[in-house]
Amino acid sequence: MLIDPRLELPVLTAPLRLEPGARRLIVRLPSKRLELPVIQLKDPRLPALRRLVGSREAQVILAPFLTKAAKQVIEAAGWGWIDASGSAHVAAKGVFVHVEKPARRDRIHGRLVVPPQGERIVRLLLDHYPSSARLSDIAVETKLDKGYTSRMLKRLRQTGLVTYESRLPVEVAFPAELFELWRTTPRRVVESKWHFSKPSRLHLLAKEIQRHAGESRAAFTGPFASSLLVGHMEVERIDCYLSDVRLAARIGEQLGGERTDRGSNVTFLSHRDPGVLTIGTSHRREFDVASVSQVYRDTLEIGRGREAELANEVRRQLLRW
Repeated sequence: MLIDPRLELPVLTAPLRLEPGARRLIVRLPSKRLELPVIQLKDPRLPALRRLVGSREAQVILAPFLTKAAKQVIEAAGWGWIDASGSAHVAAKGVFVHVEKPARRDRIHGRLVVPPQGERIVRLLLDHYPSSARLSDIAVETKLDKGYTSRMLKRLRQTGLVTYESRLPVEVAFPAELFELWRTTPRRVVESKWHFSKPSRLHLLAKEIQRHAGESRAAFTGPFASSLLVGHMEVERIDCYLSDVRLAARIGEQLGGERTDRGSNVTFLSHRDPGVLTIGTSHRREFDVASVSQVYRDTLEIGRGREAELANEVRRQLLRW
């Protein structure tokens, strides 16, 4: 349960201070001084957090990273929290302190940001969970060199969500938390929105988009791709990765589309890493579809209402975490 001693303890701003050893948190206010016991958690998973906050009196949880859902569980129980970025929340005995530290350029909420090509590794690990794979196999499947793959896996290991040792298979300890970490990374895409009046059926339009993309490839994502994967509902829009914005403009014009910021039914996406078009993709119902975990993420972020239900159906049927 103790935090990794190699982890750099957060720098807290007044009125908060951690005692040496980080066993207690001191809150110093002009009219009050409060000491609260601290529990150090290396792996703050939601099930463990729910059991913990329901089993003892309120304390403060110190963890390298806490998802939004984890913070909500802790705060609802009247506990406090601190993460590795120095952000903190304390609400106890008439004291309320909430500190949000801005993300560092190379970190978000105390965690390393996943670089564009590194997303290939995250997608592969999430797509194939609970299966494990060796570094050499991951490098081959993601088309990355072994040196980059090794460095990325070591960075992921620092999060506590992935276990990785030389010559042993790489395993994901907490896939849901790894997905939440990935979601904190900004989407590296340039969007191009279009409206098409003909053909009226989305599947026919998607076929034309795929045909015009040709060898440059198109990879469908979002609600349209989710509907291809699980067949749960009819959707009213197409989201599609293409190699670059110039190809998007050419296809849009060739198919008689009109660029628009409102009322669009097609969004072309150009990702900073072209690997999104080929790595982890599959062929479903005559269409090339992006990685399942990429489709799930995009549907969650793009979709609203029933489309969010569609994303959950993708996770239930195709992702094992």
